[in-house]
Amino acid sequence: MSRRACRPQPRAAKGQADCLLMLLKLAEKTDVINLKDKQGRTPLMLATWDSNTDCVNMLLERGSNPDTGERRNHTALHYAAVVGGEQCVSALLVHGAFILCRDFHGRSPLHLAASCGHARILLLLLEAAALSDPLDSLLDYSGYTPAHWAAYHVTKRKLINLPDPVHLLPSLQCSPVFSSVVLVCST
Repeated sequence: MSRRACRPQPRAAKGQADCLLMLLKLAEKTDVINLKDKQGRTPLMLATWDSNTDCVNMLLERGSNPDTGERRNHTALHYAAVVGGEQCVSALLVHGAFILCRDFHGRSPLHLAASCGHARILLLLLEAAALSDPLDSLLDYSGYTPAHWAAYHVTKRKLINLPDPVHLLPSLQCSPVFSSVVLVCST
């Protein structure tokens, strides 16, 4: 089977889980699972972009690297934060995706979830960030936190509608991450 014929990216992107499974079983090389397209995207990134949870889980269980970045250093977790794929975010976190990974602007998935108004995903990511490094300032390369991005976009639409975060995240109280979310949630 030629390398071109065994490209999992289109199968993952279209949610063709059966076809993707067959390709992965037939693949002789283990690097097929992390093959990149011209933009540097892996099958995991494409499956995440389309919120194809079955394909995301299949790829992760077979060893796809959740921390691989494309040309702009966006990972599958960045993609899930943008599209609002809550189940994909959960799967990526369970499989060890690094929560504080940064893109080429220094933005973490927290910045993107806040910017896009995905409150439930923001909560998942905040809980994971507290376990990872609660003292990370979460500043991007322009000096903005996720709260800045949320506040910027809140003028365009209602963004955050979380219950009282003080009771939800006791382990985050006093951290920079918590402070930025309380600021956004209380506005």
